[in-house]
Amino acid sequence: MQFLISLQPTYWEQAFFNVPVEFEKHFGHDDENVRVELNGQQDASLTATINRRCNAPTCHPRLHFNAENRHPYQAWKQANGRLDDELSVEILGSNHIRLSIVSNKG
Repeated sequence: MQFLISLQPTYWEQAFFNVPVEFEKHFGHDDENVRVELNGQQDASLTATINRRCNAPTCHPRLHFNAENRHPYQAWKQANGRLDDELSVEILGSNHIRLSIVSNKG
């Protein structure tokens, strides 16, 4: 199961993204960690934290990359994609996802 996030300026420049409401039930509880695999980097995985408080009243998750994981996430995103591309989020489990970039430019 997967969904796409458009890498508009906020998601391109920041180290977080909101999970669409229709996928929120596939993620864990507030403050739980999520293992994040970055496509193309088989040996590396990062950790993001689920925040269900910031999107009230629906409480659908926002995944934040903390200070330790922010730079590797941003570096991977900028090395593999561009502004306005899409971030593909493949749900592997309630606390496990794989990210890849889908190019929107020829």
